[in-house]
Amino acid sequence: MRPYLSPKLDIVFKMIFGNEHNMDVLGDFLLTILDIPEKDVEEITVLNPFVALDEPDEKKSVLDLKVRLKSGRRVNVEIQIRSLPEMVQRLHYYKAKMVTEQMASGDPYTELMPTSCIAILDYQMYDDDYCHHAFQYYDKKRNVTFSDNEEIHILEIPKLERDNSNPKLADWLKFLNTDEKEVFDMLAEKSAPLRKAVGILAELSADEKSRMIAEAREKEWRDQMSRENGVRKQVQDEIITKLLAAGFDIAAIAKATELDVSEIEKLKQ
Repeated sequence: MRPYLSPKLDIVFKMIFGNEHNMDVLGDFLLTILDIPEKDVEEITVLNPFVALDEPDEKKSVLDLKVRLKSGRRVNVEIQIRSLPEMVQRLHYYKAKMVTEQMASGDPYTELMPTSCIAILDYQMYDDDYCHHAFQYYDKKRNVTFSDNEEIHILEIPKLERDNSNPKLADWLKFLNTDEKEVFDMLAEKSAPLRKAVGILAELSADEKSRMIAEAREKEWRDQMSRENGVRKQVQDEIITKLLAAGFDIAAIAKATELDVSEIEKLKQ
């Protein structure tokens, strides 16, 4: 049996949760994160659906997922498997864009619908044990909420084993995080939406075109990581070379950079 595709690869995530035939799966997932009534997910409209590509190496469209719920609430979901220094600013931008794109010239402000940004991260962003943080505007001195119309949710997959406060959310994060058939089989017994999600993933994993698209996306991600690591290494070497030229002690540089002394000595040669 061919291995499962990774559901936390952004393009696979969107194939599963961004398909109009899978809105029951997306609805159950959103209910574990957002404080919304169950009836709000009875009608979900995907505003930027995934478009199947003719060639696996075609340039990908935006791979976040933007939906409108029955109440009119806009929700943006994205998954990131690599650390982004600009993640906070990125979420500010997404949230602001979801607000402003609702308005046309002359529209009353009262027509603005609530917005939620959800960022699923495969890295730790905050130094605590909570895998779900929900942020709103509020007066931090008096603990008074200004508005619950705009919110940002951060889900940190690496903290999954340390936070048992929401078992249903934990099951969904396990689904995103695993590649083991035994775990998928176990999760499929938990609920109908999870069973359907596992079935969809199995079908995608068995489909040659879906695999080619996903593998091309993974290669693109790895190539990008390699380029970024190369740039970081070049900058780091340049800084160390300047420190050596300025007379800084090799042992002190090694301690500050957490590199082996031997690596720094190579740059001195």
